[in-house]
Amino acid sequence: MTITSIRYGEEMNLTDLIPISGLPRAENYTSADGRWSFGDSEQSFRSSGGHKLYNETSIAYELNSLRYRCPEFDTEADVRMVSIGCSYTFGVGLPQCALYHELFADFLRSELNASVVNWNLGSASVSNNYVARMLQLALPALRPHVVLILFTHLARREYITSDNVALKYLPSTARNFRDAGTKRAAERLFSLTNQFDDQLNFFRDHKAIQALLKNRLWCYSIAKSSELKGVAQHLDREHRAPDFKWRDLARDNHHPGPETHRDICEGFISIFSEMKGLEHLRRIVFQRTR
Repeated sequence: MTITSIRYGEEMNLTDLIPISGLPRAENYTSADGRWSFGDSEQSFRSSGGHKLYNETSIAYELNSLRYRCPEFDTEADVRMVSIGCSYTFGVGLPQCALYHELFADFLRSELNASVVNWNLGSASVSNNYVARMLQLALPALRPHVVLILFTHLARREYITSDNVALKYLPSTARNFRDAGTKRAAERLFSLTNQFDDQLNFFRDHKAIQALLKNRLWCYSIAKSSELKGVAQHLDREHRAPDFKWRDLARDNHHPGPETHRDICEGFISIFSEMKGLEHLRRIVFQRTR
């Protein structure tokens, strides 16, 4: 099991996670030169023998002032778009132009002949709890016309311990923790979670998001649909994109590669077309530019 932890301090304020207005600072990071981030490290790149498409200088991780991999949140455009998920959405191991949501934004620009800003709220190792929390904050702050969600693995959780440590719980990977409180929290969470609790937890997050996004243009896909099992029959079908196939790997040889991201994007375009999303956006663009 793995829990990556962020210590906010003994007097952590809840507004660090749910600010009164706007969005919280992201826990994304890059190397000093911006060429590496999270598991996409220079060391892992060299030890794996490199990548067939990307070298040491192929990728630039550019973060905004709140450390999200996207433009500043006051950027103006005809169409405003939010994309959210875990490291797949953040884009570990890929240049920004290859990410599924950037490809989708390019599709909108081409079809609408309009400007589109895509705010990427993805972050590595986060849970679907994070997705639900962040969307509650992002909708009033950013007022997006389009929302793309790539739900992550169901076993993950977002949790705050009694000593004010924010945990990103990933039960599938082992890691040693120096902090005794974090170790105890890991053991307790591991004993409390199972596949049935994972599905119930996702049911709550999904239904909260479904209600939140009612009457909005939104689509979703899922990192691993086989994890859904019994909860699948309760999910929104109108906005669900077709499952994607893993076709290749990113530079870190762990995350989905550019062809996989293209497949994810095509799934989103397919369901967006069924929803007649372009027709709705054309009316918005026309009203904005008239």
